[in-house]
Amino acid sequence: MSAVGIGRNGKRVLDSLALSIGLVATAALMDPAPALAQERDAVGRNEVSPKRYAGLYAIRSAYNVPGTLKMRGFNHPKTCNDSRLRVRIGQDIENPEAATDEVCQFASQALEYLGQALGGTPLRIALDLDVVPPGTAAHWEGRLWGFSPKLRLGVPMLRSKKSTIHNLVDLVAHEGFHAIGFARGDASWSDEEAAYYHGLCAQLIVLGELPRETLPIHSKLEAADDAIGASLRASSKVRDEVYPLFRERDALPATEGGQILSRCLGPEALPIAESVSAKP
Repeated sequence: MSAVGIGRNGKRVLDSLALSIGLVATAALMDPAPALAQERDAVGRNEVSPKRYAGLYAIRSAYNVPGTLKMRGFNHPKTCNDSRLRVRIGQDIENPEAATDEVCQFASQALEYLGQALGGTPLRIALDLDVVPPGTAAHWEGRLWGFSPKLRLGVPMLRSKKSTIHNLVDLVAHEGFHAIGFARGDASWSDEEAAYYHGLCAQLIVLGELPRETLPIHSKLEAADDAIGASLRASSKVRDEVYPLFRERDALPATEGGQILSRCLGPEALPIAESVSAKP
């Protein structure tokens, strides 16, 4: 999930937060489908705070993935065919070559979706993706500088390959929306509801469906941190708007996702969907 707050220096700060273990447990008490909420993976959190100084972007990235196992480190990073992307695979992940190829493929498609959704021009962005083994705790924090936005995100491997890929696509689209919007000077770059919707739309277009388990959480928690509180409110609002579309189904097909897609793409939803889905 994501939140926007005001930093101590008076500048707007974007903190992007995914589900934490505590929020998942609380959501189980407040979700329209409690059993489903209890089964969710705890995917940790990613935080991104973009700023710009004299033409250079200085983007603070941090992630914290919960787990009971100790992280042993990452393999040497590999640059994808889409040179905007670089992938680090955790050392305990089996078949790292195949994992890298799949992360490259779906992250690239998420960026392509986002580029077309935000104006149809290629995105100037550099994205590092650290893939964390199942059940493993991992943390990173730092500031990345460049003439275009640079982000570093933590991608946990979840209970299933499908869940992992959907989370990846959602994460890249959500955080990419914030970073690219900031770089372009769009007033909506910090819009949490829009970022959540782009995560959902990317799943529909890139993967052809939206699983119910990947919806944002519904929570009535009051957070002391204004940024987290704003994110939770946006998360709950988007979930409340989207959940009724499922009608007890576990997944919503793209062919029935027009109401969601229109929030991201407007009248361009159909041609963009056809363009992305036609990729080999």
